[in-house]
Amino acid sequence: MENSSEFRKAVEPQEVKEESKEAVKDNHQITSGTSDDVDTPVALYEQIKGKPYTAKYYEVEKIWDNPDLDMKKDVKAIEKYYVSKVQHNEVADGKDNFKKFIKGLEKAIGLTDLTPNTVKISKLAKYIKFMEEADKIDKKSRK
Repeated sequence: MENSSEFRKAVEPQEVKEESKEAVKDNHQITSGTSDDVDTPVALYEQIKGKPYTAKYYEVEKIWDNPDLDMKKDVKAIEKYYVSKVQHNEVADGKDNFKKFIKGLEKAIGLTDLTPNTVKISKLAKYIKFMEEADKIDKKSRK
């Protein structure tokens, strides 16, 4: 066993090196919440943005509510149908899921990428109305 009466050793102070003081950039930006970068759930999109996501998806944001075009009811029907599927946990909410959901409906009724968006909206709304009626009949027959 070593006999040592020294418990602590003196620590020599070291020279402190000062780092160069560069200007620190603040990369944090405060946004108002209206940026499209923020992923707004489709179910809440209209409440937050003031227009349905369906109008943005089909690139008719500027004309969807024009009374002369009679498109507002159809856009709302598509949005309502998707939101009802989300609320019944049949589809997860999100813009990618919305796209997949709509593409599935479009394929079911024979719409292609060449079909004009206004025609797609009209045909989809009619198909959705048909599907809702079929669901009602289904529910009645189960009783």
